[in-house]
Amino acid sequence: MSTPDHDTPTTDDVMVPTENVSPDHHEHAKDPHPSEELLEARTQHEREQVGSDDA
Repeated sequence: MSTPDHDTPTTDDVMVPTENVSPDHHEHAKDPHPSEELLEARTQHEREQVGSDDA
């Protein structure tokens, strides 16, 4: 077994979370589906993060 390389970046080193995420086990196995309003809010957030003007 190899030892971890502490000089290699991980996602924690290169990504800064912009949303608070809490585990929601009610949506496990895709049932029920998220509301249209929630999906639209997530989509808008992602567009803002990447600077996209797509509608």
